[in-house]
Amino acid sequence: MISNKMSLIPGKEIACIYDQYGPVRVFDDGCRRHLSFGNNDEQSCINKAKPALLQYDYNRSMMLVMLLCQPKQALLLGLGGGSLCHCLVTYFPELELTVVELREAVIKMAKQYFALPQNPRLRLVNADALQFISELEDDSYDLLFSDLYITEGLEARQLTVAFITQTVRVLRADGFLVMNALFEYRTDKIMRTLLLEHFDTLYERVTKDGNWVIIACNGQPKVEKKQLKQAAKHLSETLGFSLVEQLRQLD
Repeated sequence: MISNKMSLIPGKEIACIYDQYGPVRVFDDGCRRHLSFGNNDEQSCINKAKPALLQYDYNRSMMLVMLLCQPKQALLLGLGGGSLCHCLVTYFPELELTVVELREAVIKMAKQYFALPQNPRLRLVNADALQFISELEDDSYDLLFSDLYITEGLEARQLTVAFITQTVRVLRADGFLVMNALFEYRTDKIMRTLLLEHFDTLYERVTKDGNWVIIACNGQPKVEKKQLKQAAKHLSETLGFSLVEQLRQLD
C-alpha cells in the first residue's frame, strides 16, 4: 500500500467484491490495474503489458534486499494485487516463494485481474499471516517480506514484540526481514528500539510515495559499497528500472 497522502486512484472501477473486511475494488486506467480496499487507498498496481515491472517506489526499494543476499526460500506476508510476488517469481528463478494472504477475495482478484503467475515455485496460502508464522518451524526462510495492510491502513500487529520475535525465529541466521511501513512510523522510538533489540543491522529508506522501507538482518552483510553499486546496475537491467537512486538513499 502507498501512503494515503499520495493516493488518488485513477481509472474506472471494473470489479468489486465485498467480504467480512469490506470491499476489494479493481480499477483500470487503460494501461494499469489498481487494487483498492477502501476510499482512495491504493493497495497495488500493475502495468498490464508488463505485470512483473514494479510500479511503486516502495516496491522497488524493497528489492534492494536482493543486492544483499541470494535467498532460496522467501516468505511474503500480504499479497495485494501480486506485483511484488510477480516480480520475484519472474526474475529470480532459483527462489521458492510462499505468499500468505488473509482475504480469499484478494487472492481471487489477483488471479483474475492482475495476471498472478501460475508457477510451481509459488505457493499461495489463504490464512492470517501472523498466525501462519507462529506455526512455522525455526529457521524456515532466508527472506521475509512484510507488507500487511488493511482498509484502515497499516496492520499494526506487525509492529509488535510478538511479530518481530516470530520473524527472528523463522528466519535463518543470515536471513533478512523487509518491511513496508508508513512514513509516520519512522519517528516512533518504540518501533525503532524494538527492531534494534532483535536485529544487528537496519537499513531504511523513505520513498517517494510516502512509505518507510526497512531492511533488517543480524550481522553485517559483507558487501562493499562499490560492489553494491555494480550489483544495482546489473539487477536494474533485469528488473527494468533503476535501483541506483534507491541504493544511494538507503541509510
